[in-house]
Amino acid sequence: MKVISVLNQKGGCSKTTTAVNLSYALAKNNYPTLVIDFDPQAHTTFSLGISSTKGIYEVAENFLAQKNIQWEEYIVKRDENLSVLPASIGLTSMEHKLAEREDKLFILYKILNSFPLPYQYCIVDCPPNLGLLSLNALVGANFLIIPFTVCDLSLQGVIILNQIIDMMRKNFPIHHDIFYLLTQYNRCLLYTSPSPRD
Repeated sequence: MKVISVLNQKGGCSKTTTAVNLSYALAKNNYPTLVIDFDPQAHTTFSLGISSTKGIYEVAENFLAQKNIQWEEYIVKRDENLSVLPASIGLTSMEHKLAEREDKLFILYKILNSFPLPYQYCIVDCPPNLGLLSLNALVGANFLIIPFTVCDLSLQGVIILNQIIDMMRKNFPIHHDIFYLLTQYNRCLLYTSPSPRD
């Protein structure tokens, strides 16, 4: 299974829109796809019309407690080839629980690699920060998609994220193929009407 994490510490740069549309495109092209909403705001869960109160938080809780995971209780089948692990309110406390563990950056990686999940792709939508949830998604991914908009704050977020990735690569045996995705781009804005003359 190929894991693609969509992340940028800057909010409002279309991470959720990218994750939802990419997952739908893969599913429509007959690739069994799992979407993990790893953002406590649960925007991907909402965008996909899912109201489940259980999801990735409960999966992580069971994994940390070394309990068997009954995947069918948490994964919601959205379409023929599209399934979702929703975000739930408990996800807000997950970073505190991970902080005390030595393997705090590898929990998502271990979850995804400890079970034979029947998907070709897994898309992870991340929160708009570089906390432990986003870092878990970074470590657990084969590919990174970094959406950004044409503004100073979004570009600054990319710069900081690249620094974090470089630091992680120096300290851990991880490697990603990274793709930068320019979003909310309107060519028409490049052409301005001449100022009226008196």
